[in-house]
Amino acid sequence: MSMSDTQVVRAGRDARPVPPPTEMSFRPGETAAEGILRMTQEQAGLVHWLLTTPDVDRDDAIHEARKAMKRTRSLLRLVRDEIGADVYARENGVYRDVARMLSRIRISAVMTETFDKVRERYPEAVADADAAAIRRLLEERHAAALAELEASGVMAEAAGIIADARARLNSLPVRCDDFSYMGKGIQRVYRRGWRAMHRAEREPATTNYHEWRKRVKYLRDQVRVLAPIWPRPMQALYGELDRLAGTLGFEHDLADLQDAFRGELDGEGLPVAHLLPLMDAYREELRQLAHALGERIYAEPARAFRRRLQAYWQAEGRDRI
Repeated sequence: MSMSDTQVVRAGRDARPVPPPTEMSFRPGETAAEGILRMTQEQAGLVHWLLTTPDVDRDDAIHEARKAMKRTRSLLRLVRDEIGADVYARENGVYRDVARMLSRIRISAVMTETFDKVRERYPEAVADADAAAIRRLLEERHAAALAELEASGVMAEAAGIIADARARLNSLPVRCDDFSYMGKGIQRVYRRGWRAMHRAEREPATTNYHEWRKRVKYLRDQVRVLAPIWPRPMQALYGELDRLAGTLGFEHDLADLQDAFRGELDGEGLPVAHLLPLMDAYREELRQLAHALGERIYAEPARAFRRRLQAYWQAEGRDRI
């Protein structure tokens, strides 16, 4: 697992803008407070760069910006008890709301890829000519959404909100140099993920699996931050969390595509009715895989998980990374 977030984002022309460097983990000799403040600044700076830099592929920019906002929210959750409920609610709300402003374009962007995966799984289910017609309509729908986004000024509005939020990060009341507050934060995220997993098992609604996926992502990002305290085990846990997040993510992508077929695309005469039960079966397989992974990841009580990470932290460096 690379500890660097920086990726070369596809540019519209030959030039490839290079994002600002980020590192989503503690550095050697860095206190908890120093690391959290640096990482939140880096992630917010990356979001602003992605939303304002010309010639960056728009779909890539939105996808990477939303991921960076999710990482920022994971960091805020890690120190939630130290910064206080009011500061946490305000700052977390900013990144949540900006990500929502960009969610529609991301959903439409991924639908063609999701349909291609369904075809790959069930190659005989759709004739080539019908598949081409479906893909064309999905691509046209996304192009229209992208044009609407460009004309709306939403990107500039989002960038302005992020710039203000980033300036406030300098005054975040983060001063801890030990594991205490972070331990409370990661225990809460772990416990809520455990609860979300079991709720999804009891009540297998799309919204419940989506909620579990969000909790998995927060824990994954926090484990990544703490990876230096014992790299191999923590990186292995990160990898399994990433796999679980991806499994739940694709399950949700299938649900979005089904909703589109049943909703706004229903009157287009697409030959998709026979695909819907196949997609239901595919989603059920993914859910079973997710639960198999989740039972291992959430195998211990939340308090025991926290204490284990605290022991790693203390053994690694006397309350310093």
